[in-house]
Amino acid sequence: MSILVKTSYEHFRLRAGLSIVEVAARTGISVRDIAAAERGQYLHEPRELHALCEVYGVSLPKLLNTEIEQKTASHTALIRVLSVVILSTIIVFFAQAPISAYISRAASIAHASAAKPPLGASVSVPRLQALNGASDHIRHQLLALAIAGPAVANSAMGGQTDIKSSDSSNTTPLAAIASKRGALGAPYGCPVQPVQGQVVMTQGYNVGTHAPAAAWGAIDLAVDGDGNGYADPSATVGAPVVALHAGIAKVVPNNWLAGNYVRLTDELNGWATAYAHLKKLNITNGQRIEPGMIIGWVGTTGNSSGPHLHYEIYHHDININPLTVLECW
Repeated sequence: MSILVKTSYEHFRLRAGLSIVEVAARTGISVRDIAAAERGQYLHEPRELHALCEVYGVSLPKLLNTEIEQKTASHTALIRVLSVVILSTIIVFFAQAPISAYISRAASIAHASAAKPPLGASVSVPRLQALNGASDHIRHQLLALAIAGPAVANSAMGGQTDIKSSDSSNTTPLAAIASKRGALGAPYGCPVQPVQGQVVMTQGYNVGTHAPAAAWGAIDLAVDGDGNGYADPSATVGAPVVALHAGIAKVVPNNWLAGNYVRLTDELNGWATAYAHLKKLNITNGQRIEPGMIIGWVGTTGNSSGPHLHYEIYHHDININPLTVLECW
């Protein structure tokens, strides 16, 4: 399957404002088949294609990418023409200059172009000073994550995992962490706010059921009530879950896979977060949410091996590692 077809599946799902879990629930297609098709690793059967057309509200030719392919080809041709014109202009302008001066000038132009953002683009300037308000312990945690990547291992909660080893393929530079933390409207804090005890991670990013990250990127959070470093079901169930950014809530109760599920979207700043397996919901669909509001309580609804919060973060529809912005430890 071509990359264009993959882009079409994902394009129409995102345009419909649906998660992979929601599409699976409406079409009967397995979540893994949907994710694999969007990555170009699975061919949908005719029945599945018609089900997707109905859910996305598009015709079969559109779903199979006819229009997107035409637009892509058109954009590619335009870019090529503009590149030729720009290159020709540069050659004429510098034709009389000594070769050494030309090389120096070209390098300066290239450097300036790389540093200057496109017109109308938003810029998130790295703000390392944003870390200054955190405790030394938190700064050390963030630095360790930036160097080593998210960590995982075995835990005492129904087959979930705890922190033991790392995957350097998910490493995020410290400057990028600071940039996300300082970006306008970015999530900040910890979504689980236990009455007592501390928050622990029971499954890491891009491991276990959260792999591959492009389709399943998330972390699982629970509560350690007795200080032994492991999640306690009794302390976890009922812990308040709060919003870490402003946005509009999309509420899906009693989903067979995600249980009581909430997706909070800030269209203005491009941020979105998702919360799954909630015991109880405290908000309604379409409600405007502000940071710090309780959206529900931790539970084990849906397809869950034990009490925990499944938490996802997106920036402009790109799944990112929550560990790069959270303040839970």
